[in-house]
Amino acid sequence: MTTKTFLITVIAMFLLTGITGCDDNEGICIFNVDDPVNDLEWLKNKIDTRDTQSYYVRFCLYQNKENPQKYFFYEEVQLVGGGQYSQQVQGISYILIYNCKGDTIYRDALNDFYIENTLVKQIWPEE
Repeated sequence: MTTKTFLITVIAMFLLTGITGCDDNEGICIFNVDDPVNDLEWLKNKIDTRDTQSYYVRFCLYQNKENPQKYFFYEEVQLVGGGQYSQQVQGISYILIYNCKGDTIYRDALNDFYIENTLVKQIWPEE
């Protein structure tokens, strides 16, 4: 019974510590990927899903100014046509910010994001 209790305790502690590459406070990931478009499956799937004739999609990589190990993915999506009502809604756009795991990070004000982070480069489409 002692071994069983020990194993359960070890497994529970492992799960509770959440051994990941993310900070506890903000869920921001630290990553070391040379080619994010091809190396991060979630990013490749988002590009494949959204990069159509109806949408313009742009992904940029941003780096945190305070901690240069923290990166974010900035997605800009703009409706450009192709649908029945495209003339009425052309130009509608939105921006999403992701951590390196593909989790959406919602910010109340994008101005804070631009102040806290700096553009590294545009990663899709390639410049």
